[in-house]
Amino acid sequence: MGAKKDAKAQRGARKDGQAEDDAAKSDGPASGKGKPDGKKAKERGMDAFEQMELQRQRESRQRIVDRFLRLILVGFLLDALKGDADGAKDERKKKSSSKSSGSEGLSVKSLKEKANTYGGPAIMLAFIIAMLAIRAAEEGYHPADHDEHEFNYYEVMGLTKGVDQMEIRKAYKALALKYHPDKNPDCSECAEKFGKISKAYDTLSNVEARKAYDSGRRAKKSLESQSSVELGLDDFESQVLRSNEVWFVQAYDPNDGSCKSFATGWEDVAHTYGEHAHFGRLDVSKAELKSLLPFKPVLLPVVFRYARGMSVEHWMFSERMARQEESAGGGKALMNFMESNFPEFHRHSDASELKRWWSSDGPRILVVGPSSSSLAAKAKDFMPVFRMAHVWEEFFSFASADAQAMVEVLGSSFAFDRGQTWALVLRTSGGATTKEHVRNVRDMAPLIQDFISEEIPRQAPIATIRNYQQLCGDKALAQGTSKTYCLILVDSSAEEMAKALKELESSQKAYYQEVQELRNSGEDSEEPFRIQPVRVASSSSRFPWNPAAPGPSFAAIWAEASKARAFIVEMETRKYAAVKTPSLNEIFQSIAYEDLKLEDLQEDGPPLSRLFSDPETTLRREVSAFLSTSLGAICAYVLVALVVSVAPELELLQLAVPLVVLVVILMLASPTLNRKIISIFWCTLNSSRMECQRNF
Repeated sequence: MGAKKDAKAQRGARKDGQAEDDAAKSDGPASGKGKPDGKKAKERGMDAFEQMELQRQRESRQRIVDRFLRLILVGFLLDALKGDADGAKDERKKKSSSKSSGSEGLSVKSLKEKANTYGGPAIMLAFIIAMLAIRAAEEGYHPADHDEHEFNYYEVMGLTKGVDQMEIRKAYKALALKYHPDKNPDCSECAEKFGKISKAYDTLSNVEARKAYDSGRRAKKSLESQSSVELGLDDFESQVLRSNEVWFVQAYDPNDGSCKSFATGWEDVAHTYGEHAHFGRLDVSKAELKSLLPFKPVLLPVVFRYARGMSVEHWMFSERMARQEESAGGGKALMNFMESNFPEFHRHSDASELKRWWSSDGPRILVVGPSSSSLAAKAKDFMPVFRMAHVWEEFFSFASADAQAMVEVLGSSFAFDRGQTWALVLRTSGGATTKEHVRNVRDMAPLIQDFISEEIPRQAPIATIRNYQQLCGDKALAQGTSKTYCLILVDSSAEEMAKALKELESSQKAYYQEVQELRNSGEDSEEPFRIQPVRVASSSSRFPWNPAAPGPSFAAIWAEASKARAFIVEMETRKYAAVKTPSLNEIFQSIAYEDLKLEDLQEDGPPLSRLFSDPETTLRREVSAFLSTSLGAICAYVLVALVVSVAPELELLQLAVPLVVLVVILMLASPTLNRKIISIFWCTLNSSRMECQRNF
């Protein structure tokens, strides 16, 4: 019995060995020569579970490829060219089986198959619709330009919004000579162009009609305001959110009874405090304007306080308040709200703290005297000084202290004489320190203004949408001068900037001396002008503490200036000139004696308001701007297709890894995106930096 069992086992082993040999031959090369395939040999060494896992990975990769090809429509083309008859038969079988099974046809498996088949075109259609929506909402679209008026009156006449009536008349005469059909009989477009110019001039030359046009509403509408500006979708962000000024904005409804009761109080306050703050109104009866506010008010009117680097505060009017104030109409309560929520600068109560602040680099403005909460001065008297400190905080450091702390830090030579209460201590960027005694705090504002006017040209700050107007268009800085020229230094290093400032100061001194000599001799001389140097980077830095990319108008204007490393721009007249000399030692003389001739920018050229960078633009807007381009749309679609193709095959934790890798790749590819993502964390740790301060 034992021998029979052994013989039977041997015969079974021989059969198994023969089967393995047959399998090896069948798996080997077709020619019968060479070694067996390495992959298959490796698979034979695996157990069943390993082979199942390997098969699962293969199927997963194939599904990713098929899904991606279908999303970009290539898969459908390949299927059409291949003409897979077996696939068609399978589809017919599935359809017949689904009909016979009735409701069983709507299984999870069939839904997945349909999603794989039609998911690509559906996602593509949704993506195209999203791109069209982004294009419609991009920055260049302003509803105010397309509603009541077919074109922008100021742009047609080549003017900015704040020009006076004389400039409007001059612009009309010049354009009439250029485009009048009688003077240009061969010009086919002149008649249409002149018609637009005439329509624009008729409106802008009439004070009432111009004011109605500027406010975006018809003349003689109810609740007209003479002391505040009407804000809208096209100018709320540029005037309020991108301003260094303090704004008080009233949300109102012209048909609301409380708003009518508050109208008198609002006008009184806006007229009284108009020199210290800016006042605007939003007609929230227009649904689209409600989205501009931090929250949608239920009861009206509501006044919001906007100030850079501070959260938005609000104040609500009530009829009871108006009855208590009798004829003030809520004005007194609004004044209290303004005075208690107006930005202030830091007060150093300790001498050691004051010493640390004073020893820091940069120009310093120290207000010496009682605090704003004392009875020595009213809160309203401090507001002009507080306003200037808030507006110029980016370039000058303001603080206050009492006389004793000042003497401990600066020495006995700065001590007050008997009867003196207030003083202003000023230190230039060069370190020169002066002290000015004043009778009261109200007299400080003119002295501070003069100090800033003299000191700011010795700096070359980075120009942005927020500060370019106060640097190159502030009429208060141009007191005693005829106009201001903006000297734009492109990609200037620290050494180049220091050299330019030194040469510019030398040229200014020589020019002002020449003007004074002409006046002393009795000869006629023009009013001197001023030049404000600013810096601009031609490309964006990846880090938020470095300059951001210039505005969309920069490339075109810089091209007209022959891409010079320095060029002059006069904001009011839209004139420019490239500075091609290696030195600025005679830049004032070159402009005064017209050796450097300024040319007009193209009338239909890019707006100067978008020449400078906007480092505060949101990440969402940057992404929307990128997606609105053809290249951006294609890149985004491919990325979406990749994510949709891969995501169903991965677990949640596995999906996080490729998403992180994708974000890193995008950050490396886009300096702007890299800058925005880093700024989120950087501004969390450095919220007091100017780059991180917002009006909202």
